[in-house]
Amino acid sequence: MKILKKAGAVLLALAMIAVMIPQLGSKVVKAAAGTSYVYNAQTKNGYFTEAGTQTWQKGGETADFSAEASGLKCGSTMDKTKPGGIKFTVTSGKYAIVEVNMNRKKELETCYLVVENATNSERLAESLTNQYPELQISPTKLANSAVNSEYFMSAAVYPAGDYIVCRDKNQTAKEVWLYQIKVTEYDSSEEAQAVLDTYVNSITQKPKCTVSGKITSEVDLTNGTVSLTTTTEGAKNVTSEPITKNEDGTYNYVANDVIGNAVYNVTVTSQALTEAKKTVKSAELAKTSFTLTNTNKTDADFTVSYKDITNIWDFSTIADWSACGYENLKEVVTYKGLLVDVTSGGKFATGTDNNTGVGRIQTNTGAKIKIPVSGWGTVTCTFDGNVADTTTLGGVKGNSTKTITANYENAEYVELSIGAKNIYIKKIEVTPDATPAVKQLGTSIRVNTADWGNGIRFGGQLDLTKVNKDTCESGTLIGLASTVGDGNEMTIDDVGTTCINVKRTTYITETETALEYAAALINIPDTALDTLIVARPYVKVGGNTYYGDQIATTYNNATQAVNQQ
Repeated sequence: MKILKKAGAVLLALAMIAVMIPQLGSKVVKAAAGTSYVYNAQTKNGYFTEAGTQTWQKGGETADFSAEASGLKCGSTMDKTKPGGIKFTVTSGKYAIVEVNMNRKKELETCYLVVENATNSERLAESLTNQYPELQISPTKLANSAVNSEYFMSAAVYPAGDYIVCRDKNQTAKEVWLYQIKVTEYDSSEEAQAVLDTYVNSITQKPKCTVSGKITSEVDLTNGTVSLTTTTEGAKNVTSEPITKNEDGTYNYVANDVIGNAVYNVTVTSQALTEAKKTVKSAELAKTSFTLTNTNKTDADFTVSYKDITNIWDFSTIADWSACGYENLKEVVTYKGLLVDVTSGGKFATGTDNNTGVGRIQTNTGAKIKIPVSGWGTVTCTFDGNVADTTTLGGVKGNSTKTITANYENAEYVELSIGAKNIYIKKIEVTPDATPAVKQLGTSIRVNTADWGNGIRFGGQLDLTKVNKDTCESGTLIGLASTVGDGNEMTIDDVGTTCINVKRTTYITETETALEYAAALINIPDTALDTLIVARPYVKVGGNTYYGDQIATTYNNATQAVNQQ
């Protein structure tokens, strides 16, 4: 085998395009002081009435606005088809502007409010919101005591008549906290239009830019996306084009139509991240932030920083865990490395025992939690109370005790399936088998012959109690340290770019429990005898690949080590 040639790198050049939004034409008129009417959860102004029978739930969420710090939970009853909504009447001869304060009720759920003509359901704002979706009334901030409510203005001037503020029945929507509706009447349409134009232009006339950058990650991000989220008023959240991978192992992303003059938080998601058997620092999949000016940003680089996952989730120390409350979501979410599936019902929420103050996770029927593991070992789940056989862990049924223990073999996850209401998880503990499926045995020199020049042998050993030598694939990855990169560990995905794969075809010795084999790198030039070479044994069992320790040596160092034995 010839020694590796250093792999080249291809740099991708990304074209940046600035997109300017056409200005909205309007007559410049100084706005006169109008007469305002306010509707909120507890102090209704007589100008407003409820359309249809309402079953809204009043709540105590706080928000920063002028009238009232509690809200209505607006869900399906805000949909006129129920019927429902908040009705108001613009006085004869007047022209009105409609403003709304609201927050998102649940993290992954959206809701849109619209203003419709009470008689024919016409939406006067529809023309502008179709042209500029960022003018839609739909909150992005999750309601809590530390978050200000979001401010919206309906993109139309409303002449005299009856109107209803209601949920958009054309959108798949959930719930919001609605805090305030404010209607301000003006004597002329020009006065009202001047107020509306100021608001619309503050959103639509912001320059749109392109953001791009390089991501460094040890987990595959290919075809994932980068989300740019912002709380800057007038800006909007943006999702990137699919992430692409560079030959040097880094990743590129491009996000178009980003509003300038805003601060953005950057997060990245991909299928491999969701399935990764590692967790990210601070329980974030990736996070950084930057301030975007009015120009394209081409150096928005960041790193997905990982640490090895703890094998213990001890929820009794709930202060160490970020709060969550997942219930009836449409997608699987990741929480501290655990894959939480409540798409078919169920619940997964942090909380504490009211009597003891000790932390725990509340779950309900239908919740499924995939616990990340690797290889072989056991998982034990401890509950705050006995669990029956309707709750299972890796197929092992509960037996009216507070713990369930299950073995796993050649696995990536062990699933905990909740079969009853109010099952409280106190602790999850993974105990890996200490014996690896494959390990590194060291190096020796390969005898120089007429056909084969200078060479190094790298030894590997399979644990035959875990793998079947006749059905598994094993071998050794070999590469130049300068090509692999300092601190990087080779994987099967790197074959053909930074390393070669020397598959096991023969073996040295075999017992009932272990098989030793070697992979040789030969024909090393005399000028490269001090070149640092790295090797790492591996074994593929089904769809999973396991690795031994990576070793680094030179031909001369290997020769010296053998001579000293």
